[in-house]
Amino acid sequence: PFFTIHSGQHYDRKMSEIFFKKLKLKKPDYNLGLGKKTINDNFIILLAKETEKILILKQPEIVVVQGDTNTSLGGAIAVKKFNKKFKKKIKLAHVESGLRSYDYRMPEELNRTLIDHMSDILFPPTILQEKILESEGISKKKIFTVGSTISDSLKLMNLKKTKISNRI
Repeated sequence: PFFTIHSGQHYDRKMSEIFFKKLKLKKPDYNLGLGKKTINDNFIILLAKETEKILILKQPEIVVVQGDTNTSLGGAIAVKKFNKKFKKKIKLAHVESGLRSYDYRMPEELNRTLIDHMSDILFPPTILQEKILESEGISKKKIFTVGSTISDSLKLMNLKKTKISNRI
C-alpha cells in the first residue's frame, strides 16, 4: 500500500488539479495546500514540518520524491529529520536523480544535488546520470538506472499524431 502527499505548491487549477484529471490519477491522500499559505523562503521548512507529521502518523518504509523542486527537497528533509528524531530508518528514494546543469545560480541545481546525497536509493534516467552520481562519490549499490519518466508518461498517454508531434 502507498499514499501520496501533494504539497499544494501549485494551487491553481491549471497547474495542479488538471494533471490529476488528465492523467487519471487518484486524488492525493494528503494535500498540504502550502502554496497559498507561504512565501517561497518558508515553503521548504513548512513542507518538511507538515510532511514529518504525516510520517509520524503513517510510518512508511520508504518515501519517494521526484525531481528537483522545493517540494522534493522538503520531503527529503522530513525523512532525514524523522530518522534522526525517532532513531528509525525510513528509506529515501529519488526519481530523476543525477541530473545536473552545473549552474548553481539555479535553486533546482542545489535541490537535486542535496536530494541525491541524502537518498538511500537513486533512480537516474540514463547511464550518463548514473556516472555523474558515481563521480560524486555515491555508491553504485544505491543506483538503479530506470529510464525517463517523461518518455514513459508520453507513451502511457498514447498521444495521437498531430502536426506538432510530427515535428518533434
